[in-house]
Amino acid sequence: MRQARFIESIMTDPSSTIPWAQPTRQAAFERWLGPVAARHALEPASVRIASADASSRRYFRIDSPAGSMIVMDAPEQAEGVERFVRIAGLIAGRRYSRATRRKASC
Repeated sequence: MRQARFIESIMTDPSSTIPWAQPTRQAAFERWLGPVAARHALEPASVRIASADASSRRYFRIDSPAGSMIVMDAPEQAEGVERFVRIAGLIAGRRYSRATRRKASC
């Protein structure tokens, strides 16, 4: 119950700190986010958890002048993202808004 309240508070409060199990994962995310945020006018201070589940994937929401966007963080050794990239290509072929892959090396 306490963990559910903690996750809920993180999801609703953009100023909350995102918990990282591994400092190296956090450092890799921050290295990736810096140039991507500058290129796409993202607001790094707005990063917050978008959803939580039992997989090794994590989803974050980040704000920009164009609206909010979703970032998926998935350690490659745990799960490949090829399925997501393939589906994004199929969606792009239909001219819908889609996910794009911007790889971070860990």
